[in-house]
Amino acid sequence: MSRFQRLHDPERPGQVLLQDGEPVATVVWSHDFGDRAQTGWFLLMLGSDGEPDDDHRWRLAVSDDVDRLVADGRLSRPDWLAQAETLELVTAGAAIEAGERCLARVLDGSA
Repeated sequence: MSRFQRLHDPERPGQVLLQDGEPVATVVWSHDFGDRAQTGWFLLMLGSDGEPDDDHRWRLAVSDDVDRLVADGRLSRPDWLAQAETLELVTAGAAIEAGERCLARVLDGSA
């Protein structure tokens, strides 16, 4: 059983992770053809106001396919974007699990 609860909030992107019923982080997909380092799954801690804290953000290692997409300089923009959207869909489950593992390390002080 996971230490965290999951919540889909239509007002927020991604998947919200809760601890003891309180939102503490969100797992989000981001992709940017122009700034590929911003492509992938990320864990973003939530601040005291409940909003994402961009200073506390970790890129999640979810799939080698995501890393290959980030490094691919041969695909055209439309093909790259289509691939990014496909990867978002097929890696979402693994990303949430990776986000929970990362969040546990962050909260335990080992990340």
